Amino acid sequence: MFREALGITTRWSPPNIRFGLKLQRCLGKCLVTPKKFKVAESVLTAAFDGLRETAGLDDGTTQDVIQTLVGLYESWSKPDEAEKYRAMVRS
Repeated sequence: MFREALGITTRWSPPNIRFGLKLQRCLGKCLVTPKKFKVAESVLTAAFDGLRETAGLDDGTTQDVIQTLVGLYESWSKPDEAEKYRAMVRS
């Protein structure tokens, strides 16, 4: 369902529209749990890039994606990648 919504949003909206980026975040979170790490990484990093560009690193949604990426890379046994995003976490 998220993939369909994301596809529709992507086709009919300008790039990096916030709603589409939030959908990417939700889809990425859903993919981490069943260990679809590669797909989750692709979706979450795209959401992160768009949110960083449009909303900045201090934005709550951007921070949520960063935390999700940290968890993804920890679950995937990629500590260097986890640390890269952990350094962006704001208190």
